[in-house]
Amino acid sequence: MKKILCFFVTVCFTALLVAQDSDAGFNDFDSLFAEATDVEVQQQEPPVAQESQPQNNTVTEKTSSNPYYKPLSFSGRLEAEVGGVVFFENKNFNFSGYLNLLNDLSFSARASKNLAVKGTLRAKLPSFSLSLHELYFDYLFLDKLYISAGKKNISWGYVQLFSESSNYGTGVDAFGKPYSGPLLTNVVADSGESVSAVLQLPVLTGTITAVAMYSGEVDTTPSYKDFSFAGSIEMTLLQTSINLFARTYPSLEGNLPHLYKPPVLGLEMKRTFFGTDFYAQSLVSVFDFKKLDSKEGYDCVAATGGFYRLWEAERKVGFNVEYQYVYTPNGEDSHAHRVAFAGGISRLGSRKNIKLGIDWNHDFTKKSGDAKLGLILSGIFPHADWINGFSVAYASEQKIPDMTFATSLRLLLDY
Repeated sequence: MKKILCFFVTVCFTALLVAQDSDAGFNDFDSLFAEATDVEVQQQEPPVAQESQPQNNTVTEKTSSNPYYKPLSFSGRLEAEVGGVVFFENKNFNFSGYLNLLNDLSFSARASKNLAVKGTLRAKLPSFSLSLHELYFDYLFLDKLYISAGKKNISWGYVQLFSESSNYGTGVDAFGKPYSGPLLTNVVADSGESVSAVLQLPVLTGTITAVAMYSGEVDTTPSYKDFSFAGSIEMTLLQTSINLFARTYPSLEGNLPHLYKPPVLGLEMKRTFFGTDFYAQSLVSVFDFKKLDSKEGYDCVAATGGFYRLWEAERKVGFNVEYQYVYTPNGEDSHAHRVAFAGGISRLGSRKNIKLGIDWNHDFTKKSGDAKLGLILSGIFPHADWINGFSVAYASEQKIPDMTFATSLRLLLDY
């Protein structure tokens, strides 16, 4: 098992060294490549303390001593989509129509450079829901320590395509009971469903980050065993971004044993060569720290690598490729190999209002996958995009793949 771990760590370094030496379900089809050429590999930037200025904390207007003040403001975004879908499954055709509506009403205010607050109320149809999507404050302590707490989405990691869709976390807990759930390359992908507190401290060329999350009932007093904890040390060394991180989950001995999962350790790196981002990640889910010298000590081991490139001129072209290997000692498929590709081009046509994108995912182990093609035309109708999508899902046991075609109008309004 030690050889396996060494291999995954080596994968990260090799992917970057080679680059350095060469210098080289369709329900959400509305968003299929809508931003395929607009998304770049993101990494969370550390908070940058502003130069200290004398200020009175009671000042509630923009002055020379408090230039960061922003009064309470409201904004909103409406996304509505109506369309039709044609399914071809099991040699049968089916038709359906749908209407989706999402509306965000947000507010924000900043008292000074040290304190700001933001919140969003989200409404959805046709299955009506009204929820507090986010509500948090940001505080800069002593011009150095960044504090953020409340309900918010947190995103970590350099992996893009396998970031929030890798459901390979399966195994048994300490009581011998089986469990299943996602083990994500973005280990804090579930932060939006929790109340969290984030501390960030810039140190030299990097940032130390600590996160605590609670997903239980708000009317109970939790113990530390009911919290999830995550931490990362991100730094830049020799023009390479390096991130070492870890994540724990609520304890089996606490009040939320159903949220238990084995702790996760990870290492990832990213470097840019001639406009192309190369990145790699090794991730280990540890079942028993006392048995790390054998496979019984591991719930899952995953290695992911990829690269991303964007060209922006008269046309905007971008693509992203990732490969992932997963080893689950206690899983049905102990070894899994898969690849993902996403690419697109925009500013097509005489009016530069056409986007074209393609997405392909293939699992070599299960011999299955899917391919999607999206075409978006903007500006044909006021405040609307005409979206067309076609997908094919295939598997080795299928003689004829499943196919889906959908077309819709998406209305967008920022107010």
